[in-house]
Amino acid sequence: MIKKIFKANWQHILAIAIFAAIVLIKFSPALDGYTVKQGDITSYAGMAKEIRDFRALNNGEESIWTNAMFGGMPGYQMDVKYDNGIINLHKVMKLGLPYPFSHFIVSLLCFYFLGRVLKMNYLLAILGALMYAFVTYNFLIVEAGHNTKLLTIAYFPGLLASFLYVFRARNRLLSLAIFSAFTALILFANHAQMTYYFIFVLFAIGISEFYTHIKNKELPRFAKSVGILLLGGMIALATNIGNYYDTLNFSKHTMRGGSELSIKPPSNQVAMETTDKNEKTKKRKGLDPAYIVHWSYGKQETYNLFVPNAKGSNALAQDMFTELGKTNRNLPATVYKKYQQSGGKAFGGYWGDQPGTSGPNYIGAISVFLALLYLLLIHNPLKWALFGVTFLVILLSWGSNLGGSVENMWLTNFFIDNVPMYNKFRAVSSMLTIVSFTVPLMAILFLKEIMTNKEWAKKNMKKILITGGSITVIVLFLGFAPNMFNFTNDIENKILTETVASNGVDSAMIKSGIEDFRKSVFKADSLRTVGFIAITLLLLFLGITDKIKYKFILPILSVLVLADLIGVSNRFFNNEKVEGKPLEYKNWHKNDGFVNTPRPTKGEMAIYQMESQLNPEIQKQAKARIQQRSIEKKGKMLAQDQEAIMFSSLYLNTHYRVLDLDNPFNSSRASYFNKSTGGYHPAKLSRYQDMISFYISPEINLLSTGAMDKMKVLNMLNNKYYLYKNDLLGGRPNPYAMGNAWFVQNIKSVKGADEEILAIKETDVKTTAIVEESFANLVNGKTFEKDSTATIKLTNYQPNHLVYESNSSKEQLAIFSEIYYEDGWNAYIDNNKTEHLRANYILRGLVIPAGKHTIQFKFEPAAYAINNKIGLFSFLLIIGTLGWFLFQYIKNKGWENQLESSEIKLDNETLKA
Repeated sequence: MIKKIFKANWQHILAIAIFAAIVLIKFSPALDGYTVKQGDITSYAGMAKEIRDFRALNNGEESIWTNAMFGGMPGYQMDVKYDNGIINLHKVMKLGLPYPFSHFIVSLLCFYFLGRVLKMNYLLAILGALMYAFVTYNFLIVEAGHNTKLLTIAYFPGLLASFLYVFRARNRLLSLAIFSAFTALILFANHAQMTYYFIFVLFAIGISEFYTHIKNKELPRFAKSVGILLLGGMIALATNIGNYYDTLNFSKHTMRGGSELSIKPPSNQVAMETTDKNEKTKKRKGLDPAYIVHWSYGKQETYNLFVPNAKGSNALAQDMFTELGKTNRNLPATVYKKYQQSGGKAFGGYWGDQPGTSGPNYIGAISVFLALLYLLLIHNPLKWALFGVTFLVILLSWGSNLGGSVENMWLTNFFIDNVPMYNKFRAVSSMLTIVSFTVPLMAILFLKEIMTNKEWAKKNMKKILITGGSITVIVLFLGFAPNMFNFTNDIENKILTETVASNGVDSAMIKSGIEDFRKSVFKADSLRTVGFIAITLLLLFLGITDKIKYKFILPILSVLVLADLIGVSNRFFNNEKVEGKPLEYKNWHKNDGFVNTPRPTKGEMAIYQMESQLNPEIQKQAKARIQQRSIEKKGKMLAQDQEAIMFSSLYLNTHYRVLDLDNPFNSSRASYFNKSTGGYHPAKLSRYQDMISFYISPEINLLSTGAMDKMKVLNMLNNKYYLYKNDLLGGRPNPYAMGNAWFVQNIKSVKGADEEILAIKETDVKTTAIVEESFANLVNGKTFEKDSTATIKLTNYQPNHLVYESNSSKEQLAIFSEIYYEDGWNAYIDNNKTEHLRANYILRGLVIPAGKHTIQFKFEPAAYAINNKIGLFSFLLIIGTLGWFLFQYIKNKGWENQLESSEIKLDNETLKA
């Protein structure tokens, strides 16, 4: 049986072995216990710290809510686990390998699967997989830590393969199961933005399939296929229903859902959500258009899909400064000063139109070259679908550069206003991941055409050579006539106009120096591209004329593709070691259990000492756990081990907030050690963002005067400590923080969100609650007299369960320094569920009867448990169906032999190949 299976599937086994070998070599430090240095994973470590600690200490229970950032928010898009089983299928797909091997193996296998569904020679499918998996952008996001994005991109080809398989398969049930499985996997990867963009590809190819079926008079078959796709999509969504249901509900309350305000902050603070309600934009929801296109790809920058240094990269900065010194010894220092003043956005190694980027979105000289030949020489419905979606995505990636301004970007504004969900996502330049997929696909489709349709290839050989030669000449011409490109950007040109000559250096010398360097870099990479495409064109000629068989040409092309793509990616992410330190890498560090996690600053250690003195239980718990950990690790503890336990104990036994003034709203490092009023998350609650724009940012500016008593909003959020330059601001706690809860005597009734947020400015929130009219029924007719003996205090803290003890002689209105969130938080007085209200725009309020009472707030989203059951059932449905057909594959009657006979007749040459 084993011999039979191997004989029938040796091509697939060989492909897997090749993929595994390449990936293991490329990421070889991981085999020695190293892991990638990733900037965004440090942010993730902070935002997910409380959720992960809670899970570890509570037998896998999910808290779902966290107070780690922005005063508190749901953890749906942080680290919440869903018990739906789909992760087990993902483990199979990644062959059980750890990150980063896993994501690249998935990418390679999925594209190989796509090639085989398209009935390609196995060597051609391998080549296409290498073209796709090793594009430069994939390595840039590895280094950045965008792991969910990388995994979603890896599943792109698998989703398209299963999509096409539905139209081509003989067995409808099997096609349904395969499509459901890959759709469930890409949804599991959990990068909604990338998945959304890939729907454009499916839509375009769906149109080409519609045209083909009409042409072949098979419209009923097309309708059945569409039905299977819809059913498969529903099953896949049901498998991931927990995550996506929660995220959908959550998004309505976030910046992605837009603000409820029709006014803007009375300052220069600009909210990131749409607040302009004028006639032109009143229908808009979601993110502000300027925020959506902040990272817009430049028109000229698109050339770096073909020539990597068309607009340079940050990595070239040091080389440029060195080269400038050869012209004038004062020049490097002058340019470097301007580089620093611009925050690295100008006068560096990158001169494109984006605010900054680690490197180019280089797809590969060979891939782009072959794709261009496909577009220029092949004519079929699939070609037009791929061309259409590629062209559209490139135009959309230009964002505000297509039109010249946010107001005039006609295409993007059309999509924002008319295409559902387009306004939920930012950084339009990331849409080029679609081009990184369609280009390799078109490249191997061209090779498939000349391999399987040899008569056409020989007949059109002259046209192929002329077209390919013309492309080569154009690239060569542009390389040696670079004045058709700009070598300084708008920021640099503006600064240069204001530059005054000093030390023999003037603006003309600066511009000339950096342009000469950048032109030389551009020329070098242009020649590099010309070299690769010239060799490729020669190989095409040798293959078409039968001088070399394609079974030799394809491996040669595979080697060239790897040399090209990995050669460029090594400029940004490689296995280079630190000079003089044989065990230390520039892009990797030893996996000691504290990968990409921050170390406490002087200020954070001071907070720990102060809180430990107030609550000895903190040090008691920490000491016991440190001793236990020491026994487990046989005395081989790192400083990080002790720090992690110390601050975990601090987290568990305290509930106040901290604000890191050095980077309050774009870093979550402070959240790793304490609950924070700041942090970083791409989808913070919109009401909290409103408070940042209207009050918190202006209050931060006032802190320079030391006026902590003026921090009205930060004080009501119980911000007890401020960190500044890694130290504790003022060396002491904030004495004006209002604590976890307090009683108020007065109510200020307001109508609508505008009045609600503006009322905060003129209200003493220590004695008065601002209550919007939708909650008026909870306080109308009630009077709250001051009781000097009344008390309310937090007695037990968990992120999803807070317990207070209240005692008063009269009915009281309590305000809690907790974020109001209607979807899940329930209030209980003496175990009796009681309706609570929103106060002061973002906080919770509760009417408490006279007497002694136990108050509880529990985060209990009802759909969580139900959706887990739905997800698990749907997953078992998919796995059960796939298992039912597994015996066919074992008998060598697998998916490749399930293709519709009519398809085989239409493509007889492919079948022979």
